[in-house]
Amino acid sequence: MNWKRYAITVLVVLIAAHITGFVIHAVILADDYKALVDQKLRTAGELYRFMVDQFNQTVLVQAPAEVREADVVVVLQALLDRHATLRLRVDRNGASGEWSLLVPDAGTVDARQCLHTIDAFSDEALVAARSRLNPATGAMLSALWVSNTSELFVIVHHLAVDAVSWRIMLEDLNIAWAQHRAGQPVALPTGGTSFQRWAALLNDYARHQDVVASADAWKRVTQVSGTAALLPAVQPAVDTFATAGHLSVQLDAETTSMLLGAASSAFHAGVQDILLIGFALAAAEFLGDGSGICGVPIAIDVEGHGRHEELARSDNPVDLSRTVGWFTTKYPVSLSLGGVSWQQVIAGDAALGAALKDAKEQLRALPD
Repeated sequence: MNWKRYAITVLVVLIAAHITGFVIHAVILADDYKALVDQKLRTAGELYRFMVDQFNQTVLVQAPAEVREADVVVVLQALLDRHATLRLRVDRNGASGEWSLLVPDAGTVDARQCLHTIDAFSDEALVAARSRLNPATGAMLSALWVSNTSELFVIVHHLAVDAVSWRIMLEDLNIAWAQHRAGQPVALPTGGTSFQRWAALLNDYARHQDVVASADAWKRVTQVSGTAALLPAVQPAVDTFATAGHLSVQLDAETTSMLLGAASSAFHAGVQDILLIGFALAAAEFLGDGSGICGVPIAIDVEGHGRHEELARSDNPVDLSRTVGWFTTKYPVSLSLGGVSWQQVIAGDAALGAALKDAKEQLRALPD
């Protein structure tokens, strides 16, 4: 299996011949490793190490042809020293099982210990690089340099990064390379709000009286759904990554334009709301009696980017535009979609419009 063909490419960067920086070729999600299927995990400890210690995001970066291993060490060291979450260490309390996150000073993590070099790419080398992640020892970043092709795999534990973080790190990677290539000391941009301060802000925000008052409303959302009871029972021998199906669909330009423009305007709803309601309608068809009517609210966990700078006080603002970390948020949604059949959905019947408006109001009724 060639990993570069197997990887799910979620970001494509088109470059001209004169560009000499590092560019992303592919983002490989943690659950896209074929090795997850091939490895034989014999004990609970092996499973924990695999699913928790090695939970990561991986980016394949094409470096300029003149880059050598020593150059990679320099730019990686700059990243490690600039971004605190890349130096995180996770301490686990044996009695309570609680985690605490500690960040050692810049310069204490040696990029040379994080980087391994090979002449030619292999699946085994990538898996070995991933296996070197260990949050308990502060090994949050592992990199693999393929010298023959000038390719760099950067593997970071998910606790330290999210999708937005890669944009920041790629920019810094190129700044560091440009400075180093010009014979200058590497000095990455500073400023912005630290992840530690953001965590403290969220801790305070969670205790605000308005947030505490919304707790009961969120509990009701999680209690009204009966979706779980309708799902087929899990079959451990069958329901595995190896047997999972995959479906990719592309919208044509006309449909995309309608989704982004006419549909959003007609229902005074965001694109994300319409997509969420569409997913709930499809789930109702799958879980229902064949008529598209499910009979119970559809429960969905909704994720967001989590970088909500507006949560800070106006007299003490935050700037997360250059902060690396895992900011993802998740909240429950429960949608009742009675009164519209699947035939009406696919036909674009007037009943679909009414169902969309009703579901939109249910979303609007959720606490902020």
